[in-house]
Order: sequence, then structure tokens, then C-alpha cells
Amino acid sequence: MPLPMKWERPRQGELGLDGETEGTIDALRNEVRQWREVGWPRTSNATRELLEYWARGPGEGPVFSLFYAQREAVETVIFLTEAVDSDHWMVRRLKNLANGWSRGLTRLALRMATGTGKTVVMACLRACS
Repeated sequence: MPLPMKWERPRQGELGLDGETEGTIDALRNEVRQWREVGWPRTSNATRELLEYWARGPGEGPVFSLFYAQREAVETVIFLTEAVDSDHWMVRRLKNLANGWSRGLTRLALRMATGTGKTVVMACLRACS
């Protein structure tokens, strides 16, 4: 019986997270900001209603609201999975990276500091699915 594959953490640079990372992230954040400003086009009605709900200002609904970083994380994942085509530069980059080391399984990761509400972000993404 063959031994199970051992997963090894990719080394610096293998994920494309080298010196160009900061510019790449800034470019993606700018695209997501522009997409937000025009009302989240190319999303389903249900997703858009959730995005509008999460974007409401203080006093415009129930007490619960997302922190800006949570909202931006949710919007970024929705942007990459629902709003843009498969030929978008970031989607192509993620797929190329996936083909290189995870056998075509494209993964999206959100880097958020401890205590910033990653569980809330995951719940929001689940609500959109």
C-alpha cells in the first residue's frame, strides 16, 4: 500500500508571493474598490442584497455590521469568484499557481490578523453560496 502524500509548505516565491506581492495586492484592492463604487455589478441579486446590507451605515439597520477589513475580504472573494471572468489577470494567476503545486485545485486565502473576525468573514461567504 502506498504511503500518503506528505504536504509540504511552499517556500517563499513558490506561490508568487515575492517582491511583486505588494503591487499585486494594491492593484486587486483598487479593482475591488472600483467594483464596489459602481454597485457590485455581475453579481447575483442575492449576493448584491447581502453586500448592500453589509455596507449600510450606522443607524440604517440592526446593530451588527462588518468591520471594513471584513467587508473588503468578503468583497474580494466574491469579486474573484462571481464578478470577473476566468480570463481576469488575478484569476489566471491563481490558476497558474494552483496548477504548479496543488494539482489544479484553486484556493483563495485571506490573510487577516488575529482577532479581526475571520469566522465572521467565513460566515458571510457561506451566506453568499
